[in-house]
Amino acid sequence: MKVGFEDVDGKPVPGFGLEECVMQIGNELDRKVTWKSGADVSTLAGKILRLRFSMKDADIFSFKFTP
Repeated sequence: MKVGFEDVDGKPVPGFGLEECVMQIGNELDRKVTWKSGADVSTLAGKILRLRFSMKDADIFSFKFTP
């Protein structure tokens, strides 16, 4: 699974797009999503964005942001 941030026009946010996301593999209930630039998304706070999930044979039961 990969997760990417996109702006309101559907363009990837530099440093946080699907291509920069570190691939998630395995069966875990609690996993931290990271990007090659790191996992700190605090610079994106207050912006209107969308999340794009790219998954194969996977389910998402919940998703949360933590400090």
